[in-house]
Amino acid sequence: MNASLWLTVAACVGHLGLSVLAALRAPRNRLAIPLALYSASTVLWLLAGDVAFKLSHQPVWHWIDTIASPWTAVFALHIVVAFTGMARRLRGVLWSAYAYFATLSIVTASAFVSDWGRRFAGSTAWASILFVGAIATECIALPLLVRHLRRTPKFEERQRAWLLLLAFANAMILAAIELAPGIGVRLPDLTGIGSLLSTALVATVALRLRVFDREVSTSALAFAFGLGTATILAGVAAFQWFGRHGAWVAVSLAAIGAGAIAAARQILIDLHETRTRAERFTVLGRFASQMTHDLKNPLQAMRGAVDYLLEERRAGRSLDDKSEFLELLRQQVDRLASVVAKYDRVARIEPATAGVDINDVVRGVLALQGFAAGGTVTLRTELDDGLPDVALDRDLVAAALENLVRNAFEAMTDGGEVTVRTALDPDEAGGRRILLEVRDTGPGMGPRTAERAFDDFFTTKASGSGLGLAFVRRVVEAHGGRVTLRTHEGVGTTFRLEFPCPAISTVG
Repeated sequence: MNASLWLTVAACVGHLGLSVLAALRAPRNRLAIPLALYSASTVLWLLAGDVAFKLSHQPVWHWIDTIASPWTAVFALHIVVAFTGMARRLRGVLWSAYAYFATLSIVTASAFVSDWGRRFAGSTAWASILFVGAIATECIALPLLVRHLRRTPKFEERQRAWLLLLAFANAMILAAIELAPGIGVRLPDLTGIGSLLSTALVATVALRLRVFDREVSTSALAFAFGLGTATILAGVAAFQWFGRHGAWVAVSLAAIGAGAIAAARQILIDLHETRTRAERFTVLGRFASQMTHDLKNPLQAMRGAVDYLLEERRAGRSLDDKSEFLELLRQQVDRLASVVAKYDRVARIEPATAGVDINDVVRGVLALQGFAAGGTVTLRTELDDGLPDVALDRDLVAAALENLVRNAFEAMTDGGEVTVRTALDPDEAGGRRILLEVRDTGPGMGPRTAERAFDDFFTTKASGSGLGLAFVRRVVEAHGGRVTLRTHEGVGTTFRLEFPCPAISTVG
């Protein structure tokens, strides 16, 4: 083996280690699955086409190379789409890309059973089809990364984006070098250096810059890259021991791969069982944490109101004109009593609807929020006084609104402004809808955080439960409406709740 092949082998070790590491993170991070698949497909075509085929000259390795190569492009696109927080909005584009490259890979696999497939694998037609698809993915991915670079104010996130952009560009150059012979162009063989550089860039993004949103443990790194090293070197050894006879090499590599998969599977099963036991307690803890969270706000508001009344009394001022505070205190006690009832309905939110003035709900929720904010956040309202009554569950909508306002307060530790707005707008079907918006001037969310904001148990807070925004989404959807999120880092966040109209004034 020459130096170029050893560089390719080193790149395979790195990519296989990243694939194992990403697989371990898969349940907790949406970038992990496409990254694991990208690295695995890269290992497969590098080993098959740039190591095994060059050493053995057996056509089976060339076929495997041409079957695996198309998948790398679509997995790379998936990584970029997930990284920029556009996976849901570009779902159709992503599925179309998967269909395109999967079709090419499946057709190429006919090389194992037909002469036509053998002629097609790696031909000018095959290379042209893959080239067109790769250019299309580049035209989607590069603008997404550039747009993300322009929009994000965080230095670390810009570093991630720049390195991912470099990794993507390097992968495109590497693909062009690989495809060039198929379309009659001869380019220098830089596969070893290019693949090793690609591994280094992706590893830097994934590990040093914490693209998994948390630190990776030393034990996980050691296991992932140890397994990758052992597997790849065992494959290389198979070529040395059995010579270049394809059958023996294929059987040896299959045995090595099966052993690696079995070892990884057993370790993953053990980790999953440990994690499952831990998550059972975590879920209970999160529910308790969320309940504490819900109780804390009205208690703080009540404490603020009581302190105000006591201060008025110490100053010798009459409390005769403060009866509204006593009424509000009573309302807060009722809210505390309803918290337990609310949790009984969380798992199966079934609104008990009645004709409700949404503005009254807003005023009731915000009545004592000034005390809960501690004076650091300014509360503003923009309420449309001409709104009709709509069929809502007052308690559920109030709880959802309180969650949003409380989150806005917690996001603005250095102060800011929260605006709650109501309005009546036409909908897409020609009807009407009631809008309820909560807008803050806080730090905003990154695109990957925003995309997962409404997922159950997803949270970026050290002591968060991940239930608040999921509860908001379920409340709105239970009323036949929808909730949307607009956010920009460094600018603020707006939650928009839409409830269907017409007006209803009788108990549902």
